[in-house]
Amino acid sequence: MKTIPSESATSIKEGLWFVHSDGVNTIKAWGSFTNGKEEVYFNDKLASENKNRQFKNEHTFSYEGDLFKVNFKMTNMMKGHLECRFYKNDTLLKAYKYEHISGKIFTLLLLPSSKHLYL
Repeated sequence: MKTIPSESATSIKEGLWFVHSDGVNTIKAWGSFTNGKEEVYFNDKLASENKNRQFKNEHTFSYEGDLFKVNFKMTNMMKGHLECRFYKNDTLLKAYKYEHISGKIFTLLLLPSSKHLYL
């Protein structure tokens, strides 16, 4: 069984985790480096899973009348840049950018949660 972390993390073996919490609910998005599998957890319960065979993928689920979306987008495959965005009712909650930096294993950068970054 997969260990679900409490904060964003990455490792070659365990994959890439993006975690967003608003103090009440927590959304955790996971992606495998090896097989393209993605899973999204809402309050540690599996809400969506899919295998990504493209450069972008969207997971949607609802909870108590609210529509949640988690988007994965590979922005530069050669450089290893990946973005993950969390939405609630089409409002951006959090955006993460992952990139591989030469000389380091992996770095997880947090982008500001601002819609103008994605026009």
